[in-house]
Amino acid sequence: MWVDSVQSANQAKDINIDKQLLDILQIILGNISSYIDIIIVVNLFYTSFRAQQMLQKLSHHIAACMERAADCHQRAEQIMDPAMKADLLDMETRWADLARNYEFVESLERFVLSARQHRETRTVENDSITANQNGHGQAP
Repeated sequence: MWVDSVQSANQAKDINIDKQLLDILQIILGNISSYIDIIIVVNLFYTSFRAQQMLQKLSHHIAACMERAADCHQRAEQIMDPAMKADLLDMETRWADLARNYEFVESLERFVLSARQHRETRTVENDSITANQNGHGQAP
């Protein structure tokens, strides 16, 4: 009888300790979840910032190509030699083609950036919803 009461007391202590450990783990996991959310948001900002820098570089390249194409066209109008005029008009076409290629790359980059941001935003939202559900004792 005495042994049974000691065992019951020990089991009650073990249950109390287990509950305290679970409470501590929930607090730690909640904090980790918050830190992960912060890291994801910082990563989104950094990725977006770098992508914007790259897009600005592409825009600069596009403008430079268009300027060179316009310069070739202007020179071609002033030249009387037909062979030189043809060469300058050919160069104008090549510079304009290169500008269009850069524009295409820029549009692809914008599309990929938009898709990535959308995916990562949804991931953050889903993780937050799951964390909130788990914090309130609901299944994910």
